[in-house]
Amino acid sequence: LSKQLDKNNQRVIAYPCKICGTKINRPTLDLSCSNLIKHAATCLQKQSKQKSNVNLAHVGIKGTGDIDPKEVPQLCVVWCAEAARPFSALVNASHKAILPPTVVKNLPARRVVSEDIHRLYSAIQQNYKSVLEAHKGALYLGVDAWQSPNGFDILGIIIYRLAGDLLGEPKLEAMPLDFVRLSQSHTGHYLAETVHIVVEKFGIQQKLCGIVSNNATNNNVMVKELKKQQWPRFKGEPQDQKKQKKTTRDDSDYSESSNNDMEGNINFFQAKEDATYCSDNDDESKAGLYDPKEPDEFELLGMDDIDHPSNKEEDDQYTTKGCRNSLAK
Repeated sequence: LSKQLDKNNQRVIAYPCKICGTKINRPTLDLSCSNLIKHAATCLQKQSKQKSNVNLAHVGIKGTGDIDPKEVPQLCVVWCAEAARPFSALVNASHKAILPPTVVKNLPARRVVSEDIHRLYSAIQQNYKSVLEAHKGALYLGVDAWQSPNGFDILGIIIYRLAGDLLGEPKLEAMPLDFVRLSQSHTGHYLAETVHIVVEKFGIQQKLCGIVSNNATNNNVMVKELKKQQWPRFKGEPQDQKKQKKTTRDDSDYSESSNNDMEGNINFFQAKEDATYCSDNDDESKAGLYDPKEPDEFELLGMDDIDHPSNKEEDDQYTTKGCRNSLAK
């Protein structure tokens, strides 16, 4: 008890501050500690100690800093969405080992992360819609349908545009516009209807110039159906056919040029009428020539037609024995 009296002339209870030692009085009839809480908020010695404590960021060492537990779900959403990481990677033991204790303690479940991503995307849709409305250039869509590992058919729509200041160099920006879960067969009419809904939702029908997709048959039907919407800058003309024609023309030019080069490099032999033959008996040599114009008069030679099979003379150097000796050397 303190010697100090309250307004009822009764002694009060004194609580000493653990930091500065100041005694804080409390009436005996009052069970609250509001006076002590007020003093703790305005204690000068406590404030001076907090100023003397310097963290690593003040000395130039940057790290994660103090993480608010309320920010952990948002950090997990950004971590999964930026690099398309699976939700299951959050709960891996090896991943938890490198996380700060605050994050591990407040780590959300996979289903919660999926719901937060949908909620975050819905929150920025209106903001990105205003960005597209202010864009002055052309817009292009990338459309592709695939099946997720859990068996759902998804239609992904990505928008491409040149973003940047007028003074700076423009850069190609690719932004996922929407991911639609397909509930019907992937027909061209159904895909065109889905793309039309997304385009109308973001209000880009006046700036859309083209759609990029693969050469599937349903995508060709989709483009033809979207052409019926008569958007001012969307022509709906396929560009892959022009590219194929250009390639074919280049191939034909290359083949013609290569044939011309081959004809220029090859000299064909043509027999002349006034050709002379170096022979002792010119008439016999001409008579022995094969004339392709008279194939019926050509007779095959047999062994009976050969009078002297060997024409070897005594002074002939090219004998079998001589060749054998030459090859041995």
